Amino acid sequence: MHRPPVVDRREWLTRSSLAACGLLVGSPRLSSSPPMILGPDGKTDWRAVARQFLIDEGLTYFNAGTYGPAVREVNEIEAREREAMSRDWMSYFVSHHIGATMAKQLARIARFVGASSDGIALLSGTTEAMNVVAGGLDLRAGDEIVTTTHEHQAGIYPWLLAAKRRGCVVRQIPMACPQKSQADILQRFEAAITPRTRVLSFCHIHYTDGAVLPVRELCDLARRRGILSVVDGAQTVGMIDVGIADLGCDVYATSLHKWLSAPYGTGLLWIRPGVQARIWPSVVEGFDGWDTVDRYGDVPTGPGRDFVGQWPAAMQKYAWGALYFAPLIWATLGAIAFHEQLGKTQVESRARELARRLRAGLDAIPGIEVLTPADPAMSAAIVAFRARGLAPRTLSSELRRDHRIVVRTVSHPHIGLDACRVCTHIWNTEEQVDQLLGVLKDKLARTSPGV
Repeated sequence: MHRPPVVDRREWLTRSSLAACGLLVGSPRLSSSPPMILGPDGKTDWRAVARQFLIDEGLTYFNAGTYGPAVREVNEIEAREREAMSRDWMSYFVSHHIGATMAKQLARIARFVGASSDGIALLSGTTEAMNVVAGGLDLRAGDEIVTTTHEHQAGIYPWLLAAKRRGCVVRQIPMACPQKSQADILQRFEAAITPRTRVLSFCHIHYTDGAVLPVRELCDLARRRGILSVVDGAQTVGMIDVGIADLGCDVYATSLHKWLSAPYGTGLLWIRPGVQARIWPSVVEGFDGWDTVDRYGDVPTGPGRDFVGQWPAAMQKYAWGALYFAPLIWATLGAIAFHEQLGKTQVESRARELARRLRAGLDAIPGIEVLTPADPAMSAAIVAFRARGLAPRTLSSELRRDHRIVVRTVSHPHIGLDACRVCTHIWNTEEQVDQLLGVLKDKLARTSPGV
């Protein structure tokens, strides 16, 4: 059997991230699999993969939907980049920002998320991205934004702020829980649209119950009605194989520090090039992308910031802070390399496999109600549940305190949603899933001994 060449893990990830930006001219071809994660049969050893992550020994971490722990070597890439920036800032600035380097970085990231690089702006996460969009649209009094009751606070409050300032209206569609069907979701959106609707804003995957929405169909609906489609994809990149261009959306916002395990405070905003003229930037230090004259009224011959001349359009217009977090961008490329070497479809398959195991176990425990849709087309690697007689927040605290199991609670009392949320990912194992199921079974047996 052919064995891939032995490559030092640190060298592999460093070369991956640098080669992605074209800084290793003539660098050797990377091995077809990451080092030290193949079993004797040549297949991915998922336990070996799990050991690559910086997670405390004995801690069972089921909260990728909030933060994804780093791969050790990706963390080291970020540290080395920060050191290089400190040692010789000017050389670092020239090598990382001026010329074609940033454009190559963006092209690499764009390929990973299946989008055009001219629409991508690197930001700190979905929260900043959603605020850029809601704050940048010229909405008027009486205009309507249609969204849902399941949006994250960072997905709803930017619209509520816009409504407060401009007199527009935010309509939150009541959603079933568990979700009934994709057809039901489409019908609810269609029924909520009026002649004043200007924006449809919704999650790709709900952070609450893990429901996967019919994004393509919702975006098609918006386009037929002449409405802007804005997708909150915070829970997608690194969990499922995302292809933004295939969704037909106008705007896509996502975080990279969750399921992808890029450094904390990384994310991206993608805006369809034909839509960018409708969305103002929120922080500027030049005229790039929003005006045609400089501060003196002269028509410029170059960009407002000379070092962005080769940056794609959306980066010039919206990514005001990219200058400051170059080490995070470089480390993000390492996280992408790690996922690509494993295979995006394999990563998604593994996360879903563990979620199916968890759901099957939860369904077998009397007193537990799973809120995540059972339809595989409407679920992925987030499983939400509630347990009879156990308050979710108390249960979550006890799991962490007594068993070192980390899950998150989601609480929306106004819509009757109060649950524990479990995210299964590639740093988890079957034994960890079974550990959680065993603890829950014991707790339910003590709480309801007659069941």
